[in-house]
Order: sequence, then C-alpha cells, then structure tokens
Amino acid sequence: MPGDIVSVRYTDQKPVFGNKITISKIFEVTSADPEMKTDNATISADSSFHVTVADVDANADGDSVDSIKLKVTSTSDPVGYDVTALETGPNTGVFDATVTTTSSVSAGSITVRMGDSITVKYNDKYPADYADRVKMVVDPSKDFTINLPVGAKEFGQTSTTPSKAAPTTIEGKSISEVKAGMQIVLLSTIQNNEDTPRDFVALITTADSDGAVVSIKIVSGQLPAKGESKVGGDFTPDSAGTYKVKVFVLSDLASPIILATPSETTLNVS
Repeated sequence: MPGDIVSVRYTDQKPVFGNKITISKIFEVTSADPEMKTDNATISADSSFHVTVADVDANADGDSVDSIKLKVTSTSDPVGYDVTALETGPNTGVFDATVTTTSSVSAGSITVRMGDSITVKYNDKYPADYADRVKMVVDPSKDFTINLPVGAKEFGQTSTTPSKAAPTTIEGKSISEVKAGMQIVLLSTIQNNEDTPRDFVALITTADSDGAVVSIKIVSGQLPAKGESKVGGDFTPDSAGTYKVKVFVLSDLASPIILATPSETTLNVS
C-alpha cells in the first residue's frame, strides 16, 4: 500500500571473489493524484465529449485493460449518472470515457441547458497524500473534479452588456423628471454578445447620496443568441436627491459568474 517500505534482498552464494554476499534494495511505495482533462473547452446540448483521466495508481493489472468509474452531473441534472472509463491499453494508466449530453431526458446521457456547468467527478482510492490521510480519516480516498461550461465560448465580463437604467412609467414611457414619492420603473436592455442563448439574473440596485443601497430588484430570464432582453424594477424615491443606479448581470444566484461590467447611471430626484 502507499506509504509501505519494501525490501528486496538477494544472497549470492558464489560471487566472483568466493565469499557469499548479500545485495539489497529498499524503496517506498508512493501514490499520485490523477490528471483530468476534456477534449473540448465548452460543450453544447445533444452532443458528446471525451474525458481523460491519467492515474497510475488505477493501473491495477499491468497485463490487461483496467477500468474506473466517473460520476457526471450538471446544473440541470444534479443526480447525473455513472460512466465507465476504460484504460487506453494494458499498463498505460490512462483512462478514457465518452459523455453524451441531451437537452431532454435520455438514459445514458446527462441533461443540460445553455449556461449549465457539467461536473465530472473521479474518486481516487490512492491520492498522493494517501499515507497521511489513512492515519487521520476512515476513508483515505479523495474526489477530484473537472468542470465544463455548456453553450458558452467563455464566461466573463464581456459575455453580456447592460445599458444604463433609465426611468420610465409602468407602461414603459420615458420620464423626463422624477419627483419624490413617484413610482417609476428603472429599465435596462441587456445585450447577449454570444452566439448561443444564455440564462441570466439581473440585479438592479439603487443607492442614495450617502452610498446606502435603498433598493435591490432581481430579474431572471434567458437571452437569445446575439439578442437582447429588457429588464426593469420598480422604485419609489422617498426624498429628493441624487441616486446611483447600477445593473449587474450574473449567470445565476446559486453559483454566480459575472457576465458583464455593471452599468451605472445617476438618477436626479426633485
């Protein structure tokens, strides 16, 4: 087992100089963490990708092809399913599996939506720190994961662009002057800069002249590919003054990724 010390000793009864001699070699059994990678940086629904796991410790039989189990889940399919990864050849220690995605529900596939993240998990029975972990925990194995975004070329602050929020009536008509006590709607248009649809969550925050946030509105939806969507939140200023309105765009609220540089505008209330 990893951490063990192995001693090999041989006694030569008839060496060159006549007297028997003993030759020995001592070495320690070690373990290593796996290396995981996919053949794509992103993936779309109703397609497939390859996962490669390099783990010398999983090469249990040097004369045959071994296998390991991988757990595949997604944001839309947290239960997921198990995939068998086969060794690429006898004694390689490299394992390969194909993962299939679907936009519906299908046996042997992971259900995904645009904007999801796919997680592939591998439980390594003999991680690099196995010898230390076996002294501290009941189960010294360790989980290793790799994540793959669905439908996006990249996650980042250039994925979308929100316009500055403008005051409008509930009917959507522009307002030239905002007065204290007037109920308005702060409206922004979010542009999708990617060529695939994307789920999003917009936060419209309003802060008073002291910088205290007095209103937060949350709007969720889906942006069409290279399209736009209008989002708005109602706001009633209690008093006259200068307010700062910001629009933030996130992937979701559970594990948010910033999708845009926030827009900011000044709202003058008389």
